[in-house]
This record gives sequence, structure tokens and C-alpha cells, in this order.
Amino acid sequence: MKHFKIFFFVILIFAIIIRLFHFFEMPFMFDELSALNRTNFSNWDELIEKGVKVDGHPAGIQVFLYNWKNIAQDSEYLMRLPFLICALLSICFTYLLGKKHFSESTGLAACAAISCLQFTIFYSQLARPYASGLFFTVAFAYYFLNWIDTISQKVNNKILNFKDANFLLWILFGTLSAYNHYFSFLTCIFIGISGFILLQPKDYLKLVLGGIGILILYLPHLNIFISQLSMSGLDWLGKPSLFFLFDFFNYLFHFSFPLILIVLFFAIFPIFLNWPFDSLAKQELRQSKIQNSKLKKSILMLFWFLLPYLTGHFYSVYKSPVLQYSLLIFGIPFFFIFLFSLWNDKIKPIFLFSFLSIFIIISTYTLIFNRKHQDLMLHQQFSDFTIHTQNILKNDPKTPIFWNSSPNYLAYYLKKYNANFQYDTLRGNSSELWKSKIDSKSNSNQIILGNPEPDQLAYALTKFPNIKQYEKSFTYDFYLLDKQSEIKNPSQKPIFEQVKKDSLKILPENEFVELYNSSEKIFKSRYNLFNSQIDFKLKDNSKECLIVCVFEKNEIIKYNKQIKLNDFIKNVNSWNTVSFGIRMTEIEYWNEFKNMKIFIWNVGKNEIEIENFKMQIWAGNEKIYGLYEEF
Repeated sequence: MKHFKIFFFVILIFAIIIRLFHFFEMPFMFDELSALNRTNFSNWDELIEKGVKVDGHPAGIQVFLYNWKNIAQDSEYLMRLPFLICALLSICFTYLLGKKHFSESTGLAACAAISCLQFTIFYSQLARPYASGLFFTVAFAYYFLNWIDTISQKVNNKILNFKDANFLLWILFGTLSAYNHYFSFLTCIFIGISGFILLQPKDYLKLVLGGIGILILYLPHLNIFISQLSMSGLDWLGKPSLFFLFDFFNYLFHFSFPLILIVLFFAIFPIFLNWPFDSLAKQELRQSKIQNSKLKKSILMLFWFLLPYLTGHFYSVYKSPVLQYSLLIFGIPFFFIFLFSLWNDKIKPIFLFSFLSIFIIISTYTLIFNRKHQDLMLHQQFSDFTIHTQNILKNDPKTPIFWNSSPNYLAYYLKKYNANFQYDTLRGNSSELWKSKIDSKSNSNQIILGNPEPDQLAYALTKFPNIKQYEKSFTYDFYLLDKQSEIKNPSQKPIFEQVKKDSLKILPENEFVELYNSSEKIFKSRYNLFNSQIDFKLKDNSKECLIVCVFEKNEIIKYNKQIKLNDFIKNVNSWNTVSFGIRMTEIEYWNEFKNMKIFIWNVGKNEIEIENFKMQIWAGNEKIYGLYEEF
């Protein structure tokens, strides 16, 4: 019907506009710069050995970037353009898949969902294998089901028919998925296995031969796959919780209860009301054959989403952590097709228009104002650090600069913005080394810190106690610290501060000496940043002494941090300062702790003097994981 096509083109145009909004100004993210940094090789062998095998992804996208970079040069938007095109094509194929095997209404609702939600918008704006994998996977499913329908309707068809476009295309897109991402390939494997459910036994051989065709085309990559099998996974990621999928759906729908309600209402509406729909179950009962029924395909769509997730979940729990939200993108079209599979084309245009309009309006509003997507995408750590630093150096070109992230990735924006400032790298240094680097600049009036760890910030604050400027964005903190005792309008003040100037002498027989013990809820957010510092003097520097911070629940220690005072000794037999910091995001279930304690543990039975015990809590960076978490 004509109005269906109009609705589709409106959705597609909207998807293009929302993805192109600020697209040409968006800087690269960490993962993109990591991939681009692994294309700086002079020959193919180096690219494979040093750019592919070390990463854990198939070679396809890395090889593509290696060649595409010659065309795109240093342009962010040109590097991302092929992935944006793939994202738009995936919208088209989602519509075609839903339309062909369910109804045009199903296709429209599903493609509207992946057009407007942050999850799919975000990955369509990255030069990473997610938008491409989304396209390859949904195209594979489309041609695979078309092929199954075709051969199911034939009586004496050949075992192999190389003139069958659907057969050749699902082999092609299955192969592309294999070279793109292991989870896009895994999704295609589950789709392919479904053929044994949808086909008659006499056609199984054709299905197997198609799978063999993909494996043959994948053989050149086999040695890379075997090499990557020995990798340990993403140890920094941690094991997924039982609520991972619940958290994902909350994120998928922008942490918006109204949006979730709207989607659920329109998804289940046909179950309770025959108008303007016909019940899918009743339709199935009226059919004499259910071999390739919509009901069966609908259930399979759900499994095509769930099975890759369950595989990733159990692998992450029992083998090595790999599961992230990004891995679920390859099955997301099938989830939405399943969700709206009860719709049929007897729906009145006004009803369909109402749903699409309400969904697009709410999702767009929450995308911009609740999720702040455009703002987060425009401010990335490497570009922002370069810009902020240059602005400060205009007024004080001698300001020392410290950067706690990859220097290789920062080099891209130093070149782009013609920035020639020198900086010290804190990342990967021992605590002794980074402390000495900060000490070496203690005669300066101010210093710049980019992405400091909590301990590094706490230590720098002992030398430069005022935060003159603070900038924050996704995975990024920027500090300009100043020595002045008072600044008229500091950009950030602590939300909690406590100072005890009293002196305290600890004797050798005092093993544990409490400095702070409170059940008061002093932390207001998981993004809060805590730091503490104490002046101390040890009689014998060889005897170990610790300051310990613990969080308790029901008198059971759930988190503890120990700092060795001996490591902070600069001047023997005189006063020194120990410091430490904690970001509350490091602590699981931070808001469930009932008690916080700070105490001295006199391990070596030393004689200790302490004074000027100071604690501060800063609001912190609520944007640090803003692209994935609720503000």
C-alpha cells in the first residue's frame, strides 16, 4: 500500500538526519584511534601480525581501514562514512525482512526502532565493525529466508543452483559476517542452523553445502582465528551479572519508562484486541501447513537474538569476559521483528502513524535531552584534551602538562590541531615514577592533568590544592590545578570536606588506630570522587606502616584500600604527606555500604606522628560512562 512506502521513506530520511547531525564535527573515540593506530604499517605482513592478531577481532575491518585510510586520509567523517552507509542499509533490510516474512507494518515498526534508538545510532557513527556487522547479519537473514521459501516451494529442484541469487547472496553475507566480527558470524551460524527447522529433510544437503561454501571462503583467515584463540579475553571487563539483559533493555530504551510502556503496549496490543489486527495464533490455526509459518519464524527471530547473547554470557562467566552491549547489536533487528511480529497489514494507517509518531518523538527527545547523545559524541578525550590544553597555554605557556592515556592516540589530534606542546605521560608508570614526575614540577604555579587516576589526582592536590578549571566528558576528566590559597571562582569545590589538624602520636604497641569511623551517607552518587591526605613522621622508616580505608556492610568488609606510608617518604626523620583517592565507580554496590572507616595499621610496630588529616569528596564525572549508563 502507498502509505506504507511513505512511512518507510519518512523513517529513512529521519534516520539519515539524526545520524548526520554533528556527524562532520565528531572526533574519534578511543576504540577508533586504537584501530587506526594499528593501520600504520608499510606492508601486509606487518598489518596482520601487529595490527590484527593482537586485537581479537577478525581481519576484515582492519584490512578495510588499512586501505580506506588512503582515501579518507585524516578525515573523521570520511573514515566513518562506509559504516554510516552500512547502518542505513541495515534499516532498509530490516524493513524488507519484516515486510517479506511478516507484514509491512512489522517491517516499519522494526526499522523505526533501529532508526531512532541511541544503541544503533551510536554504533552507526563509529568506524568499528558494529554497523557493518549489523548490515551483513540482517542481509544474511533476509536472503537466507528468501532462499528457504524458494526451495520449499519447488518439487524437483537441483542440489546446487548457482543461478539462485538468494543462495549466492546468503553465502556472500555469511562470509562477510565471518570476516567482520566473531559475534556477527556466530549470529549467522545460529540463523543457518535454523534451516534444519524450516527445511524438509530432503533439502538439508543444500543447506550443508552452502555452509561449506562459507567455510571454504573463510579458510584464508583460519590461521588468524587459531592465533587469536589463545587470547585471554577482556580481563578488565569483568563477568556479566544475572541482570545484564535487563540492564541492556533499560539502556536500549533510553532508561525511559514511558518509551518502554509505549513499545510494550503496541507490541502486545494484538493479543488482547482483534481490531485492527487479526490474531496471529488464529491465523495459524486456519492454515493447513505450518512448516514455514510466521509463528515459527517469529520464535526463531527471538532465538536469533537470545542465543548469541547466552553464548557470550556463559563464555564470559565460565571462560573469559567478552560480553558487552555492543555484541548484541547483530541480533537487534530480529528482536524488534519478533516484538512486532503480531502486526499485519490490515492495520489502519492512522493507528500505524500514531505509533510511529509517538515512538519517534519520545525516542528523539530522550536521545537529545536525557541521554545527551550529541553532546557526548562531540566531546572525546583526545580532541578535548588537546583543545583545553592549547587554550590554557595561550595565557601561561610554561604550565606543566601530564597525560594519563595513550600517547599514540593523542598524536592524531596534536597533528590535526597543530599543537606542539610537550607533556609527561603518567600511564603505565609505577607510583614511584609518576610521583617523582609531579614532584619535579612542584615549583610551578599550576599544572594540567588529563585523565588522572584517583591516586594521581589526590597526590597532585597535595602540591596544587585548588582546582582552577575542570572539564568532563565521556571517559575523560581534565584538571587545571593551582597553588594559590584562594581562587575567587573555582570551577569546582568539594561537596564534602573535613580537616582535623590535631596531632596524634602512635606508639609501637598501638597496632590499629582509628582516624575516621562513620555510618553517615557522605557519598551522594557513584560518580563521587574521594581523596584523603595526612601529614606523618616515622621514627623508623624501615618499619612498615599502612593507612587503610574500608567500606563495611553488616560488619563485613566489602572493599578495602591499603596505602603504604613508607612509599611517600621524601625526607627522612621529618614530616611527609601521604595521599590516596577512590572513585566510587570502582566499588560495586557502593550505596549499600553501612560504614566507612579509615585507620592506621602499624604493621612494623613503629612510632608514628600524624597531623592535618584531610578528607574531601568531589561531585565527579557523571558523563564518564554516559553513552552506556543513566545520568
